Amino acid sequence: MPSDLLALTPRLPWESAASLADSLFGERPSRQRAWMACGTVSWPLQAVAAYGNGYYGDVQTLLKERSLVGYCLIGLPPRLRRALCERAITGAWALRDQAMSHGFLWRPVKICPACAVQSWHDLGIMGWLWPHQAPLVEACWRHGLLLSQRQAQVVPGVLPPARDATPDQVAFARNAVAVCAMGMDIANATPQWVQAFRDAGYLNGRATFRTRLFTQHYREFGIAHFANPTFREVCTSPGAATQIAHFVEAAARGARAGLAINPVYLVAVQGFFQTLEKAAVRRNQAGRLSRIPRWCCWTIEPDVGTWDGGQSALADLVARGCSPREVANRCGISLVAARSRLYREPARYYRKARWRFLRRSARETFLRLAEAHPVATANFLGKQEPNLCKWLAKEDPAWWQRQLHRLEVARAAADARCREARGHIAASGERPQDARARPAKPTDRERRRSSVDSEVAKIRYALVLVRSRRLARRNGETS
Repeated sequence: MPSDLLALTPRLPWESAASLADSLFGERPSRQRAWMACGTVSWPLQAVAAYGNGYYGDVQTLLKERSLVGYCLIGLPPRLRRALCERAITGAWALRDQAMSHGFLWRPVKICPACAVQSWHDLGIMGWLWPHQAPLVEACWRHGLLLSQRQAQVVPGVLPPARDATPDQVAFARNAVAVCAMGMDIANATPQWVQAFRDAGYLNGRATFRTRLFTQHYREFGIAHFANPTFREVCTSPGAATQIAHFVEAAARGARAGLAINPVYLVAVQGFFQTLEKAAVRRNQAGRLSRIPRWCCWTIEPDVGTWDGGQSALADLVARGCSPREVANRCGISLVAARSRLYREPARYYRKARWRFLRRSARETFLRLAEAHPVATANFLGKQEPNLCKWLAKEDPAWWQRQLHRLEVARAAADARCREARGHIAASGERPQDARARPAKPTDRERRRSSVDSEVAKIRYALVLVRSRRLARRNGETS
C-alpha cells in the first residue's frame, strides 16, 4: 500500500508516457521494449491507463498529452496511423517496421537541466518530457536551455551544466509542440495551413502552388536562421519545398484523408510564417504599404460571418453567391457532393446568384480603386487589378465601357487644367517652380570644334612631355 501511494504521486504535465511507465513498472528488456513515437511510448498505454483506476488519465489522454504519437501520425498514411495507435495502446507487434518508418525511430533520451531540477525538487522523480524528444529539437521551449543526453545511471542531484540556446532553437522547439498538438486531428488542421499559404501569396485561387517563389524564400529562411547543417537540410534540400508544395496543393483541392508529410517540414514552415509576420509588422510600422491581395473570381466569397446553418440551409448559401468550396465547408460535406448538388438541381439559379455576387464585388472594388487614383489611365488600373479588369471586360462589358469613358473624360479634364495653368504661367513671364533647366543640345559645328580642341590638347600635352624629358637629360649630362 505505501508503494502504491508513492507511485500515484502527481507528475509534470509534460512528462512522457515512457518515463511515467518506467517509473511505475520498471524498464522492460531491450528485446521486449516497444519504443515508439520517438521513444515517448515504451509500455502499452492501456496498462498505464489502468494503473490506479485511471489516475494518470485514459488512453486518449495519454496519446494526446504524454507522447509524440500525434507528431508521428502526420507522416504516415491512414492505414499505418491506425496501426501505430493500436500498437501504442495494446503493444501489438504487427506492422512494426512500417509503423516506425518515416524517420521516427528512437534516439537517446534528452533532458533539460531546469526541468529535471524542477521534477526532482517538486516531486522527487527524475522524469523526462516528451517535447524534448521530437526530431531535431535541441532546446527547451520553457526555459531556453540546450538539451543534454540522459545518462544510463541517473544520480539524483547530479545534472549536466545549463547552457543557453539560441532564439532560433527555442522557436523551433516551441513550433514542434504546436505541430504535435494538431497532429491528432490533421484533417481539420490542414485548412489553416492552406489559408496561411494563400494569404502569403504562394497559393492562387485555382489551388496552384508557386513552387519556385516559395523555394527561393524558404531556402533564404533556412540559411539565415539555421546554423546547424541538419537544420539547413530541412530548408535547402531540393525536395523539401516540393514535398510541401504537393501537400498544400492536395489539401487545397480537398484531399484531407490521405495527406502525409514529414512533420519536421511543418515545424520549419511554421517558423517561416512567423518571420513573414514579423517582417510585415516592421514594414507597417515603418510606414510602408503592406501587400493587398488582388481580386479573384475563384477565391472571393461573400461575408456570412460565423453563420452555420447545416445542410438544410444550402439554398440560403446559394442565394448569397457562395462557391461550391464554401458551401462544402459551411455544410460539412465533401466538395464533390457540393458540386453535384449545385450543378444538378439549382444549377441555373446557382450560377445566376454567383454571377450577381461577383458583379457586385467587382464593381465595388473597381470604384474604390478608381477613387484612390482619380486621374489614372485604364492601363495603370489594369496593372493594379488584372483579374478584376479582365472579368469586367468579359462579363460586364457595358458597365466597363462606361467606366472607361468616365476615366477618359476625367483624364482629358485634368490635361486641360494643366495646359491652362501652363498658359497662365507663360503669359505672366514667371518660371514654374518645378521646371528644371535642361542643357541645350549642341550643334554639329560645336561638336566638331570640341573634337578639334581635344586633339589640340593632346598634342600640347605630348610636346610638354617631350620637352620635360630633354631638360632632364641635359641636366644629367652637365652634372
